[in-house]
Amino acid sequence: MNPNTQPSKSMIKRITNILGITAITAGATLMIGCVVPATSSMSLGSVSSISGSSASSAANSHHHHDAYYFDVRESTAAAIVAQASTDEILRSISRAANQHGISDWEAEKGSYLAMGEGLRLGGLNEKQAKTWISRLSGGNIETASLITQGFQSS
Repeated sequence: MNPNTQPSKSMIKRITNILGITAITAGATLMIGCVVPATSSMSLGSVSSISGSSASSAANSHHHHDAYYFDVRESTAAAIVAQASTDEILRSISRAANQHGISDWEAEKGSYLAMGEGLRLGGLNEKQAKTWISRLSGGNIETASLITQGFQSS
């Protein structure tokens, strides 16, 4: 993005929508955490109850990761539009991971795919994306490949 150009009205509307969706997602995540009762598999009496609890836990984990990937994509897009630095983008991803209970976001391949989707959502063209992919991957070929894949698939 050229720092001398002003964002268009449609771009401002898109950013506003992204920020609103991110806020709604964060609020919903907090509400789910408050409403869903915590259960211990040790307090369950039967094998079927334990397996049902495990399935429920796996489903919650999957939903939790989906929300995390959504947040990574949206925060990357917002950061691109706001012309944030590479460090600011990486810090926002780290914060999202922390909020979603993910301790090692760099080990999550989906993190990089979501970053690539965020680059596309942020309005970058192929050439601009290549520059950002290089910055965000830190020279790691596998990471660059995943970010590129996310960019191209969105």
